[in-house]
Amino acid sequence: MASAKTAKKAKSTAAKANRAPLLPETFTVFLKNTGWRLVGVTFFALAVALLLSLYSYNPQDPAINNQTYAPVTNWAGTHGAMVSDMLMQTLALASYLLVIPIIIWGLKVIRLKWLPYFWANLAALPVAVILLAVAMSVEAPDPQF
Repeated sequence: MASAKTAKKAKSTAAKANRAPLLPETFTVFLKNTGWRLVGVTFFALAVALLLSLYSYNPQDPAINNQTYAPVTNWAGTHGAMVSDMLMQTLALASYLLVIPIIIWGLKVIRLKWLPYFWANLAALPVAVILLAVAMSVEAPDPQF
């Protein structure tokens, strides 16, 4: 009984292997590379939007803990004001360091250079930024900040 099932399974996989692919192999590779490049462009655009929202940070913008009816002055809009407010309150100026790895990852993926140990880097990023924020807080910030 078991040999009949394995024979049937082998026959169906052999039939699948004999079929012609739906798309040519070069076009399939092109589509995969284009998809990965779009992922890289998304990383890069996310990093640029984060950088713009941090650069145009205004503490008087409406955010989660600041209710105001004033118009939003953040260049990334309401969502940028909320993200930049949260990052500036938790990490202060070290939040600018979050942009660097995201830009590098985006550029590497656009160039189809793969990211070795991506998950390890992603797990180490918050720890590294928090430690850098602590190290940067040793010196007193400018009173106008």
